[in-house]
Parts: sequence; structure tokens; C-alpha cells
Amino acid sequence: MREIGKSRIEYPDTYIVVDIEATGLNPETERLIEVAAIKYVNHKEVARFSELINPLRDQLPVDLLDKDKTIYISDFIENLTGISNHMLHGARGEKDVLREYIKFIGNDVIIGHNVRFDIRFIYDALLRDYGVLFQNDYIDTLKIARKLLHEDLKRYRLKDLADHYHIDYSHAHRAVNDCEITHDVYEMMMEDIFDNFGTIENYRKKRKNKK
Repeated sequence: MREIGKSRIEYPDTYIVVDIEATGLNPETERLIEVAAIKYVNHKEVARFSELINPLRDQLPVDLLDKDKTIYISDFIENLTGISNHMLHGARGEKDVLREYIKFIGNDVIIGHNVRFDIRFIYDALLRDYGVLFQNDYIDTLKIARKLLHEDLKRYRLKDLADHYHIDYSHAHRAVNDCEITHDVYEMMMEDIFDNFGTIENYRKKRKNKK
């Protein structure tokens, strides 16, 4: 995988929680259908961005897109996310949405669950549409959970961590809702780190020394 910024374990005052939904799992062949980001300053929400994306808008003329017949996503993705083909018909294309989305994110540290997957989609889309790179540093709640913090868990999906922390997961798989869940998981994880290790630096040292 190409370099997409550095992984960090921090508790910054300002950060952006991101999530995306896509037509499938391969960033090189699939397309974004929804992006969301919530900005936090001093761990309080100050702004959010959320928008659907029509994955064919930049590829086909508008007059070839039939709101009643055009298939943008599979039944599986529609059932998983609750995003219907009809909902995507009137959405803007990837280029227009990403232009505003990246401006919203700026240079802030990004937080997400399995966030390299999300960033890879954004990275590839930017590279494809604009020829530019996306290199924000990031904090991955999945990576934190897997080592030292929650090694007793059998799985490390966002749902597993939400259940562990008794966080409502009933509205998951829409991008902005997943941002909210990820933020709550992250804050609870940081509490665990401070309770169990005293400082972030102590946690980092013990991670590094663990075989």
C-alpha cells in the first residue's frame, strides 16, 4: 500500500473522525457512495460534514441516468447501509463532494476504525480525480484495540467495541453515524489507557516491548 500518512497513538485536542460507505471493498475498482466527517475541538463537536455520492455522476451524462432504473449499488450494499439506488440518483459526483470534504478535513489528525481502509478509498479517489495525495496522520481504534488494550475480545469490529462499551450500534453503517460511534469508542479507549497505563507514553512503551 502506498504511504498515506503516519499512524499515531495520541489524545489530541483537535481531530477529525471520518467514515465512508462504498460500492464494495476494493478502492481501485469500487466507488464512494457516502462520506462523513465530524470535527472535534477540545473533544467537543464543532462541525460535521455528511453527503451521499452518486458513483456514476462523473462517468455518465445526466441524461443517461434513469432514477427509476439505474443501478448504482448492489442489493447487499443497500441492505447493509440503508442507502438506496433512488437516494443516490440526485446526489453529486465524487469530484464535487471530495473537493469540499478534503477542505473540511484540512490538515487535522484523522481518527477512524480500520481507518486505513477509509483513507485508501479517499486517497485513491483524490489521486484519480485530482492527481493529488492524501497524507494526513491518523489514529486507528482497531489498531489500539488489538494490542494490549482489549486482547480478550474475539473480534475487533466496530460493533464488538461498541458492545463492549455499551454504545448504541443500532444506526450503524451510515457514515455519519459510524463517525459518532467511533468517536465514543475512541474516548472510552483513551479512558481505559489512562486508567490502566497512566499515560499515553506508558502505553506506547508497553506496546513496543510486547512480543
